Amino acid sequence: PQLECINLESNHLTNEHLVHLSKLPLHRLEELILEFNHFEESGMQALCSSSTITQLKHLNLSLCHLTAESVRPLCEARWGRSLERLDLSFNLLQEDGVAHLASCDFPNLRALHIDNQEQHSGLGITTLAKAPFLPHIRSLSACFDTHIPSSTWAEELLPRMTGALEAIDLSHNCLDDRVIQRLKEAFAGRPVKRLELSNCGHDVSAERLLWLLSSTDLRQLESLSLSATPLTDDDLFGIDHNFEQLEELHIEELKRIGPGFTH
Repeated sequence: PQLECINLESNHLTNEHLVHLSKLPLHRLEELILEFNHFEESGMQALCSSSTITQLKHLNLSLCHLTAESVRPLCEARWGRSLERLDLSFNLLQEDGVAHLASCDFPNLRALHIDNQEQHSGLGITTLAKAPFLPHIRSLSACFDTHIPSSTWAEELLPRMTGALEAIDLSHNCLDDRVIQRLKEAFAGRPVKRLELSNCGHDVSAERLLWLLSSTDLRQLESLSLSATPLTDDDLFGIDHNFEQLEELHIEELKRIGPGFTH
């Protein structure tokens, strides 16, 4: 088959199916969507060691019940050097799984989604900050909804991303003004395409958020999420941007709705 993309989302697939898929002659396959299935280490081992699937660029394994042991084979994947986008959101990696991920090379990885893992400390993020691929990541989605210290984001992870970042989702994390400062440095004058900071905690000030929005290149912004932040709709109305490319806007639960919102 000359297939370049396969979407097998929500098909009740298990290890047996993944082993069979890994044996098919899919030499041109670049995108594989396996979201919302159930795989374990043996299935992942088969996928990563496949002699026919070697050119993957986009792999979606979100909601696949993956554990730390399940993702261990990723580091030896034959398609690891071609991978550009990886989604491991809503799995059970915990800190050991993030450590396995951080030990992978992935020289061409540019987008990483690891939302809502079972994280209960900053250890997993501290380990991720040491990943060899991190400085090249342009899009990061890491919504953990847990109490990872702000210092972990500000002092360990974001400083290693300076100059490459153009899309980030840190919603539902406990951030502070230091993190906002690091975000500005990480964008480093690059046009930002996605900025999502909803429910980012009580230690982020409206003044610092406005500074970030006003001093960042948002001409190519496609998605903006600032729900449940200290900002008001009047604050947003006063930002000197036309947002010509904006396709998605989330500003629920702002402090008040003023007349500027209708404009």
